[in-house]
Amino acid sequence: MSAEQPADAVPPGYPADLEQWVAWNRKTVQVRPVRPQDAELHRLFFARLDQRDLNPRTLERMPVVGPGSLDRLTRIDYDREMTFIVLLPDDGCGEALAVARSTIDVRGCAEFALAVRPDLKGRGLGQMLLGKLIRYYYPRQARELVGEARADDINRIELARAFWFEVLPATTPDMVKLRLTLGPTVIAG
Repeated sequence: MSAEQPADAVPPGYPADLEQWVAWNRKTVQVRPVRPQDAELHRLFFARLDQRDLNPRTLERMPVVGPGSLDRLTRIDYDREMTFIVLLPDDGCGEALAVARSTIDVRGCAEFALAVRPDLKGRGLGQMLLGKLIRYYYPRQARELVGEARADDINRIELARAFWFEVLPATTPDMVKLRLTLGPTVIAG
């Protein structure tokens, strides 16, 4: 960040049109794309998660989250990846409640993972973020949205099924693949 750029400035290419305020649990939360200045929010959020809450392919558990890792998670290429964060605003910078991270490949396959703070599970945040990801990728002509879940994570599997995801065997017996077909096959030219 340059010396003349304020700490709360949005990065180039930041899709401000994707920001929204949503009523949740008798409060108002902000759902928006991640920004570089969210690094500390990410550190605090990941510190509260249980190892079983994280998908090893797109969300990570790091014993000590260093600046490089935080930078990689919060300075994203908005053309190739998207991370939505749910924030509960306060007098400071807010508090991260849930995160959905995704990347899209050249074939139009978007891979995602989402995590909700353990003390807030079952309150609609996962549903809010999964719906946001689907609404984000559908008009962008993504072919499919895929993710993984532990085979014993009934809540995550039922959430995916509520959005019409197929639940398929994954590469290991303790995981399942979640797949939602969004549109026609994208043919790279």
